[in-house]
Order: sequence, then structure tokens, then C-alpha cells
Amino acid sequence: MKGPIYAGADRALVRLASGELICVDTNSLDAIDYLLGWDMEADVLPLFRSFLKPNSVVLDIGANFGLYTAISASRMRDHGLLYSFEANPHTFELLKRTLYANRLAHRPNVTAVNALVGESTGRGTLHYLPEFLGGATMTDIGQWGEAKRSIELDMITIDEFLPAGLAVDLVKIDVEGHEPLVIRGMQKAIRRSPNIRIFIEFVEAFLS
Repeated sequence: MKGPIYAGADRALVRLASGELICVDTNSLDAIDYLLGWDMEADVLPLFRSFLKPNSVVLDIGANFGLYTAISASRMRDHGLLYSFEANPHTFELLKRTLYANRLAHRPNVTAVNALVGESTGRGTLHYLPEFLGGATMTDIGQWGEAKRSIELDMITIDEFLPAGLAVDLVKIDVEGHEPLVIRGMQKAIRRSPNIRIFIEFVEAFLS
């Protein structure tokens, strides 16, 4: 990974070694890896990339700054479909900047969604620390104390959101312990997707 190519107003635009641009919040601890030029997700991304095809249908659930979104879109270009979900409104703005920086914001096959993803539609509460945006979770972590922020947001399910009959090829889920509920809300999509591959990152202490 290369260093930042722009920094200012608590934002930095970082170019990955593979060429994609990622917009990060420099106040968030999970931006440090990007700013120092470390290889991101080095143990997972090579395998994830190996499943990406130009015509893939990809879901990035818990997109954060947009690492997997940008990498997926650069492989797919004008083919396939990419759906990127990020619940935190502040982080979603950074995701949108990542899309703009990579000329993806107006691409018809790329959709960014600002909502919680779960097992039912309705409303849900997201808890997060401003200094660690990547740790946002629906699990109320008591030890965070007064530093914790909470926000009520719309919640959707993958089964109700996706077009009827659409088969999915590749999914990344990283929602800090809410992963089982995301899976429950996409059972129809899984059943109709014989070639689906699902990458799940979870923190055991946060599991719902």
C-alpha cells in the first residue's frame, strides 16, 4: 500500500498498492493501517480477489471506508452488480467519497446503501465510538461507557432488498457480532445462489 495522497479536514485519501483509492477519517484508529501504508487484510484479500469475476454479483455488508467495495468494483468494472451496505451515516459519507474517488459513484451497477442489515426490516440501534468507526455494533458494549454514541437507524434484510431471483456470487460480512442475524435475513438469496461464497469477520465477544 502507498501512503496518503491527500490529507486535510480530518480526511485522508489513500491509494492502495493495487491502485484503488480509499477515503478515511484520520481521527479513527482504524485509519492508522491505511495511513502507514500497511497491507490491508493481507490474510483474506488474496482469497477474496480469487473469487471475483467481471460478472460477479457482490455484497459488501459492513463496508466501512470501502476497501472491499473499491477492490470489487475495480475487478468488475462495468459488468456484474455490487451492493455496498454501511449503517453509520458518518462512515457512509466516507464510503461515498471512496466511490467518487474511484469514479464509481454514478456507475449503474454499483449501489451504496445507508442502513443496518439484519434478519427483519424496521429500526435498530447502532453503537459506536467516534475514535474507532470500524467497531460500530448493534451489541450494546457496556464497557465503552460515556464515550459510546448510539443512533437509531433503518434496518433492512438482504432477501427483501435484492431483486427477486438474483443469484449472489460473493459476500463479505463484517458487522461486529451481528453476522448471524444478517445470515438469517438472506436465506432465500443463499438458497438460490449455488455458487455463493461468504467471507465473515466477527468478534466473538460481540456475537448476537
